[in-house]
Amino acid sequence: MRLLLHIGTDKTGTKAIQQHLYLNRDWLQSRGVCIPGAGLGAGNGHAALFEPHDARRLSALAEELRLARRQGFRLAVLSWEGLHNFSGYRIRRLRRSLPVEEITVLVYLREQAAIAQTGYLQLVKELQHRLPVESVEQPRGLLQRLYSQRIRLHPSRNYFRLLERWRRALPQANFVARVYDRERLYRNDVVDDFLLQLALKTGAGFVRLPDNVNTSLDVETALLLQEWRRHGMSEADLRRRIDVSLSTIAAGGGGRRHFLSQAGAAAIRSYYDAANRQLARHYLAGPAAGFDLEKPCWKLDDNRAQTERLKQRAAEIEAVDTTPSHSGPPLRGPAMKQGASLYSGWQTGESWGRWSAGDESRLRLRLWRQHLLPVHCGVRIFIKGRYYGENELTRVLINGQDLGEHHLGQHHPGLELALSRLLPHEVLDIVLQHQHPTSPRLREQTRDKRELAFGIESIGCCLYPAAGFDET
Repeated sequence: MRLLLHIGTDKTGTKAIQQHLYLNRDWLQSRGVCIPGAGLGAGNGHAALFEPHDARRLSALAEELRLARRQGFRLAVLSWEGLHNFSGYRIRRLRRSLPVEEITVLVYLREQAAIAQTGYLQLVKELQHRLPVESVEQPRGLLQRLYSQRIRLHPSRNYFRLLERWRRALPQANFVARVYDRERLYRNDVVDDFLLQLALKTGAGFVRLPDNVNTSLDVETALLLQEWRRHGMSEADLRRRIDVSLSTIAAGGGGRRHFLSQAGAAAIRSYYDAANRQLARHYLAGPAAGFDLEKPCWKLDDNRAQTERLKQRAAEIEAVDTTPSHSGPPLRGPAMKQGASLYSGWQTGESWGRWSAGDESRLRLRLWRQHLLPVHCGVRIFIKGRYYGENELTRVLINGQDLGEHHLGQHHPGLELALSRLLPHEVLDIVLQHQHPTSPRLREQTRDKRELAFGIESIGCCLYPAAGFDET
């Protein structure tokens, strides 16, 4: 049995590949391709096998590979982008734990001037880098120069040296290096290209995900994040704004991907030129199959256009961010306002929550986009509270779908909605229709003229996977 080791690199569609491997595991195995379950995650491939090193899981992997060989599988696949950074020692140690006859190392490579910029934006997205956008090319001071050099000229971007390290550790392995460029990928898609390396093509029963499941940050949002950070925005609020930003990008399209000048991009290309020529000669189909250095990967407009785009993006984010974001345990009492907007049909607040006002009450919240994994098929919403007078049931409509009447007491199991029913920006618009709004003035002979039916005490929501999938 042959083993294919997919070792990355980063920002080359690795997450899309891994998500499709996870969702289509049965489809692949029915075609002779084993996707080992040891250490397999829904969105990060086999990361748990290798980071940190887990001898117990590697033993389980070895046993799974032996079983797959006995069952007649022709190929097994392991995928984790962090593998490309392994030292020779770690590669050899990994090889000793793999009971297979033949190994193919598959790597996707992105042109260095492009990946320097997308990689930086990924770090900004994860709040792992504070170097300002403009300082990547024009650093000030020693510390900024060190950060800038690491972003623009990172040692891991010397792909020839990377592959030589793997070849020295695995001299008997086969190596397949693919240039990550839509125009050079099979069917202009990395998932289709990856399947081709398995001698497969998509067909009936193959689950295909939307193209924007892993939305990237754009330059405009990175600049806005810098501004928000300068004004003292907390990390929690920054993370929420990032999620909202990704939602607006997914809904309306992203902005610029490049922030370097043409000279800045050319300097990166010049630095890696010799190594790239060796890469093409030894690992690609020839010099003509190298990176397309004619393709622009630098900013093409002026500062005035950038300023206008920043204003537009800021307005879009502010508009979406008026709806609170929440995916998690129920929020109770006054804390509900942190995760939901009770914007019509509610009385003033009580210490425990809020009473409804009249026949109908409305609330809105948005789910965190980055919490939505491919394995998720729906959301369960928990709205719990108390009733007044003869009221016992509430008709619930979410995003226009009538979910019927429910007793929203403390033991209610939750309301389910398919993720396909989410409004743009992952919004839930919830309407509660009440049976018999009653005034305490009439029922209890008090001065309270309010019309009460349902008192909301808590709200929460959780995502749930499709049958047969877990969220490891």
